[in-house]
Amino acid sequence: MQIKSIGIIMDGNRRWAKENGLPRVEGHKKGADTLEKIARAVFEQGVEHMAVYAFSTENWKRSKEEVDALLKLIKFFIEKRLLKGFGDNVRFRFVGDLSLFDSPLQETIKKAEKINPKAKHSLWIALSYGARAEMLDAARASARGDAPQSEEDFKKLLWSADLPDFDLIIRTGGKKRLSNFFPWQSAYAELFFTDTLWPDFSERELLQIFNEFQNTKRNFGK
Repeated sequence: MQIKSIGIIMDGNRRWAKENGLPRVEGHKKGADTLEKIARAVFEQGVEHMAVYAFSTENWKRSKEEVDALLKLIKFFIEKRLLKGFGDNVRFRFVGDLSLFDSPLQETIKKAEKINPKAKHSLWIALSYGARAEMLDAARASARGDAPQSEEDFKKLLWSADLPDFDLIIRTGGKKRLSNFFPWQSAYAELFFTDTLWPDFSERELLQIFNEFQNTKRNFGK
């Protein structure tokens, strides 16, 4: 059973930093390293779409010091890792209320999205994203135009309109919830939760989850 689309909720960066006696930002940096490593492993398995939760709408409520450090790290990661390290087979897509970011970060995002537009694999990064905000924005768009007549019509109004439904979702860090993560695409996804903190999540554990998924019977409500 081929996995085409997965979502990953990368939880546990701050707890990893605390357990290792490090500042929170070091946990986020280690998490960025893990993202690059796991994305490569996912695409090597033939998965076409991978979506990750990098910065939620709720994350704006954290301390200014942590938010500033996170945004600086996001910009650095896009410029130094995404734009230079993934080759020609990966396209980058960013989903969320990107208007809340400053102009330099918005320009960096636009630059990244122009790379490899026809690539086989797509890495979707949720930034300033929240499902309720996405749904509200879609509802407003619907009110301004013709009311959607089908699910597909409504999906076209979403920020994540081009993101296919997930086959599975992985959440690290021990929490068993979706936390406002792409509910439209999650409708029939298989859910896998692990106690492993995101910075410690490995290719080996990823493949174990993939193997377990292969033994799952999916009925899609039938």
